[in-house]
Amino acid sequence: MTSSDTGLTREENLIAHVAKATCFAFRFPDGGVPESDGRLYVRELVALYQRKPDGVLVAANEGAAPESVATVLQFCADQLKDVAPDKAAELRVALMGAA
Repeated sequence: MTSSDTGLTREENLIAHVAKATCFAFRFPDGGVPESDGRLYVRELVALYQRKPDGVLVAANEGAAPESVATVLQFCADQLKDVAPDKAAELRVALMGAA
């Protein structure tokens, strides 16, 4: 795969970064994340992964290591496993489907 095959658009990067932050905040009762947002970003993240399973995000901070879409899916599955096990399972199924 060439780097152009793994690059994400600005919108795709935004989706992945916001999904990751949403998954992190969702696990806290006072995180202020409605369940509908959690469901939305899980769907968006799975769709992104299905389109670009080898996708690599633009680093949020200069000098940070690149992160793959698969890594974000795994992170979200780990964050949601106790608070939204059905969504965590959906993410894991997506990861296994591309393996």
